[in-house]
Amino acid sequence: MMDILQAIDVSLFRSLNGGLANPVFDLLMPFLTDLNKQKIVLVLVAVIILWMLVKGDRSIRWAAVLLIVTIAVSDQLSSSVIKHWFERPRPCHMLANVRLLVDCGSGFSFPS
Repeated sequence: MMDILQAIDVSLFRSLNGGLANPVFDLLMPFLTDLNKQKIVLVLVAVIILWMLVKGDRSIRWAAVLLIVTIAVSDQLSSSVIKHWFERPRPCHMLANVRLLVDCGSGFSFPS
């Protein structure tokens, strides 16, 4: 059963990694990957959330609080718990001829 899942996994990866490649995504995806490292983006997001908390009506404030909690919990759950349960190596460490737009990285790949 695991061999079948591994074959499906590799096939799906190959289809996405090579088959769906296009020049627009080749420019857009590396930019989006590091968007959280751009200070202006972080400031803009903080200002929007602060505006939602201060100026929004009750439903907007609840949405902002739930957004903050959801992002914090899902980020920590995926990067600190799930990733270490599965310990999946990155495809660029396991497969040949992987098309990379950014550095491969050294950590585990799940969840991507």
